[in-house]
Amino acid sequence: LDACASIYMNGDDYVFRYTPAVDECISVTLTNTGTYVGVFITDGCPDVGTCVAFDTQSGGNPAIPMAILTGGTTYYITVSTYPAPQCTAFDIDVQTVACPGPGATCGNPLVIGALPYSQAGMTTCGYGDDYSSLDACASIYMNGDDFVFEYTPAVNEAIDITLTNTGTYAGVFVTDGCPNVGTCVDFDTQSGGNPSLQCVPLTGGTTYYITVSTYPAPQCIPFDKIGRASVGKSVDLGGRRIIKKKRTTKEA
Repeated sequence: LDACASIYMNGDDYVFRYTPAVDECISVTLTNTGTYVGVFITDGCPDVGTCVAFDTQSGGNPAIPMAILTGGTTYYITVSTYPAPQCTAFDIDVQTVACPGPGATCGNPLVIGALPYSQAGMTTCGYGDDYSSLDACASIYMNGDDFVFEYTPAVNEAIDITLTNTGTYAGVFVTDGCPNVGTCVDFDTQSGGNPSLQCVPLTGGTTYYITVSTYPAPQCIPFDKIGRASVGKSVDLGGRRIIKKKRTTKEA
């Protein structure tokens, strides 16, 4: 029932506290654990704070490859289990790592300046689990690592969004405003991967966020994104196909 809402926090807990002096990214790796082990990073104590990132592994040795931390904020790193076992031995290694480029959050999104736009070979891995099922579209498919695009159409228009080459349990979400404070416009989730949306109405001059995430496991996935504005234009965002616009089909 605590921040990361995971059954892997139901065993005995070991808690570390860390306050970075400046904004940074860290990795957390557990080794020599037993089975059914989880590691969690929370902004504030798990019972009152918010979940930043976590990983759980039935075979043991969970790892968080990257979590984005804000300087001066106190974080808690918690190790626990899904009993049985009630407890586990472990070794822990925490390292600073390179922070990701644009796409990590609404505060640092990958901006789509205009359509067509195309980009392949993308991933949500390492971009952090910043949004969840508690946010705008209320979907469990937003509980994995997130990749965020920003798009502001110049005029009213309708778009199609298609992801390709994804892993399983993938979702794509369109929100008016950031997912944690905005409203859900449309979304699609697919257990087999490659979710898509058709004729999503957008209002000219409004900033929208297109978020790719998962229902873990997997915690993260690769993807290609393609977007099309009106006839013959397309957008591809790094490994997942996401957007296709047709002004002739629907208008906001």
